[in-house]
Amino acid sequence: VMVKDYLSMFDESDPYHKKAQAVAKKTKDIAQFLADKDLSKLELEKKTISYHEPCTLQHGLGLKGLVESILSRLGYKLGDVVDSHLCCGSAGTYSIFQPKLAKQLKINKLRNLQKSSPEIIVTGNIGCLMHLQGGTKISVKHWVELLDA
Repeated sequence: VMVKDYLSMFDESDPYHKKAQAVAKKTKDIAQFLADKDLSKLELEKKTISYHEPCTLQHGLGLKGLVESILSRLGYKLGDVVDSHLCCGSAGTYSIFQPKLAKQLKINKLRNLQKSSPEIIVTGNIGCLMHLQGGTKISVKHWVELLDA
């Protein structure tokens, strides 16, 4: 998200504006790269999962639902997650500067993610992954790890 946002740091007259624009255009999340790829030949262990949509994907990049659609296409059973749009409490440095609130957000998020009794919880953000893993015994992975068959 930050790389995509570099453009806003430079005035249009700044020579770095065009450079930032070029970098932003070339930057993609791996979900965007894989969305139209044929992944049908992957031999995956289909597990019941709960997916946490990170703020970076749904708000920052506007990719809400993209990872879920890829996981569904691959045959994973996704549990319904109440308040799936809400933050897990990681939010970059938020969990450091607002630990009490971040902990409550994590508790709420994990409660909702665990309601469908998933075998694994997956997300698309390493910060969310580490934050959530600290509050559950269920394995929390980056969704791309599921493709490593």
